[in-house]
Amino acid sequence: MHEKLKELNQQLREEGKPEIQFGIGIHTGTLVAGSIGGSRRLNYSVLGDTVNVTARIEAMNKELTTDKPYKILLTSETFDYVSDRYDAEQVATIQLRGRQQETIIYNIVGDRALEPVAEIGNG
Repeated sequence: MHEKLKELNQQLREEGKPEIQFGIGIHTGTLVAGSIGGSRRLNYSVLGDTVNVTARIEAMNKELTTDKPYKILLTSETFDYVSDRYDAEQVATIQLRGRQQETIIYNIVGDRALEPVAEIGNG
C-alpha cells in the first residue's frame, strides 16, 4: 500500500492536487464480530478490547510516525508474530485507560524480504 501510495502521490503532485496520507494501527487479540441490531437496522461490527487498542494506536500515527518511511504502528503482541519478517523500532510505551499492563508500541521501519541479499563469492 505504501509503494502504491508513493506512485499515486507523485501523480497527484504533478497534477497540482493534494497528497493522500494514511496511518495504520495493528493489535492482536480476541474480539467479537458479527451483525448487531434489529431487523430494521442491522450493522456488521467488531467489538472488544482488541478493537479499542487498535483504534487508539492508529490515532497515534500523526504524532509518532511523522518522519518515518512507513506509517504503521503495532503493539508488542503483534510484533511478536512478525518480528522475523519486519524490522521495527519501539516508539512508545503507554498506559491505556482500562488496561492493567502497559502497551508497547512499535513502528515498522523495513521489510526484510525487500532487503538486498548478499552475494556469496565463488572460491
